[in-house]
Amino acid sequence: MSKEELDNLVKIGQLKAEPGTQVEFDGLVDSARKRLADARNEKLSFESRFDLAYNAAHAFALAALRRHNYRSGNRYVVFQVLPHTLGLDTIIWRVLAKCHDRRNLAEYEGHFEVDEQLLNDLIDCTTRLEAAGQPVERKQGLGSAVIFRSLAGGDIDAYVDYSGTLWTNVLGRSDVMPREAMLEALTTALRERYGVTVLGALGFENAYARRQIRYRAATVGRNDGDIPEPGFCTRHHHVRDHASGIEHEFKDCDV
Repeated sequence: MSKEELDNLVKIGQLKAEPGTQVEFDGLVDSARKRLADARNEKLSFESRFDLAYNAAHAFALAALRRHNYRSGNRYVVFQVLPHTLGLDTIIWRVLAKCHDRRNLAEYEGHFEVDEQLLNDLIDCTTRLEAAGQPVERKQGLGSAVIFRSLAGGDIDAYVDYSGTLWTNVLGRSDVMPREAMLEALTTALRERYGVTVLGALGFENAYARRQIRYRAATVGRNDGDIPEPGFCTRHHHVRDHASGIEHEFKDCDV
């Protein structure tokens, strides 16, 4: 976001510096979302959907501008400053500028010149405006337990965690089950106890592996194909001078 560019537009009269309010912002966004939802309704006429999507885009863009405490009565300018208000690519405002021209042509000259591709592009750009305008609050180092409580309490909508962490820390389980069975049991338990829905697995496994520098492995007669057994560094007298490091959760794993 570039305040300098926006201030330059104030100097030449394209924008006006004016404090915005949360009520105004919320009203614009709410109106835009309703219009966008209606614009996706294929049962409506082509012209109506275009008008709804265009006005939704303008409301989202204006909300972003007002959040930065600027105003403009020129719809074209509201779209033009999107790279500075929402950090979007210039291609977005160019599509919206084209739609603005087509809208004016229909509004003032009665000539509607919009095809299906332009309507789809308009809806897509408007959807990206909505996503880009969502406020984000970053909180570092919360930890899995805190994040889960936030989810169960309704403070956040979704997050990603290890199934094993939820199994152990949230459910207090220590038994070992096959991955598919654990996920099924976890899904049922979290839904019944906390009203939390498990959306699915991401497709990777949190497996552990032991690694050793090649020349150190050679001193104990191991090659790249050897897989050291747990505790091998303490059972062989000739590797007692080796130092090992582990991640803190690994010491409690059943390996």
